Amino acid sequence: MDSNKSIAGEIFIHEVEGACPPLEAFCRFASHANVFFLDSALPVKGISRYSFLGFNPFLVMKAKQRKITLTDSNGVLEIEGNPFEHLRELLKQFSLQNTIESIPFQCGLVGYFGYNLCHFIERLPSKAVDDIGLPDMYMGFYDT
Repeated sequence: MDSNKSIAGEIFIHEVEGACPPLEAFCRFASHANVFFLDSALPVKGISRYSFLGFNPFLVMKAKQRKITLTDSNGVLEIEGNPFEHLRELLKQFSLQNTIESIPFQCGLVGYFGYNLCHFIERLPSKAVDDIGLPDMYMGFYDT
């Protein structure tokens, strides 16, 4: 795992002539690893300016109970611990050096927090049956 990564460099904005609609762009990249599409399909001016598409994160963090799996270009690392605490430590390692204020999402994390993470926040009875086996937390770290 990269121990310290500064997400540095220039941020460029380039409007593509004849660009396809966001959903069509997503369909073209849908087979890539860990693809995401945050669609701003709303027709309301001011709150629907950007849609975001990304794939191939430089780091993926998955957690199931206390088992945490980190995957990057160097391989897979499995550790035990509190997923929130480990995520906090990872966030300290990565920073964006140059930003453009008008763009609300330039890089960062995309993923989800599952309901069963509640057991790391408060004591609750564990009555739910894990019938689909999804991770409790799944986060992709994207730098492009």
